[in-house]
Amino acid sequence: KEEFYPDKPEMPPKELLAKEKEVLGFYYSDNPLKEYAQFLELISDKMPETAECDGTPINIAGIIKAVRNHITKEKREKMAFVTIEDLFGDVDLIIFPKTYARCVHLLEEDKIIFVRGEVSVNQEQETISVRVSEIMELGNAIETLTGGLTIKINANESAPLQVSQLKTILTEHKGTLPVRVVFEHSQKYRTCIKLPQEYGVKPTEDFISKLSQILGFSGVEVLPIEEKIFKTILVDDNLEDMSDAV
Repeated sequence: KEEFYPDKPEMPPKELLAKEKEVLGFYYSDNPLKEYAQFLELISDKMPETAECDGTPINIAGIIKAVRNHITKEKREKMAFVTIEDLFGDVDLIIFPKTYARCVHLLEEDKIIFVRGEVSVNQEQETISVRVSEIMELGNAIETLTGGLTIKINANESAPLQVSQLKTILTEHKGTLPVRVVFEHSQKYRTCIKLPQEYGVKPTEDFISKLSQILGFSGVEVLPIEEKIFKTILVDDNLEDMSDAV
């Protein structure tokens, strides 16, 4: 008997991953951190695996897998034990009451967060975790800890559409992270436009996802903080003139 499958559009990647997590309890087809990889590599460290690192300051960014809330015995204050997945594997976080009170609104499963803290080694249980002192949303961390975004567009027949889509994304995600746009006309030359500060962005998960959809992973480059765009790029232009550069 011939089977019939309805002709439906393919499910968007993020929606597919969410369904996989809902049904299977884990991600199967892809890693949800893949499109954020270059951002996470720039702002986070790799979790150490040796006891000698106890007390070492560390920055970690990843997606929340589990949150276990807890009440302290003496003062009956709320705290939490959280497991996140970064680019290398699972990391256990200990969030004590003062930090918990400030950041509890960020502790949602499947949310990507950035944390600052210290490595904590439990010799008896032979575990290594992070005592968290600060938690930030991904967009705030990238905005604060990186130097800017370079957006690359091939100056071909699809460029005008990409420029139009880019304008929409930039105006929907206003922030302070500097942006420059590079139009690659050929291997011989390119046009570099540094956007004014009022067109800075807040690179939230939604911003990065939408940018990757129209330009692909290779169309976006994030710069380290020491290469702050407004200090290094001399070419100046504005958002309205981008179409003229194609």
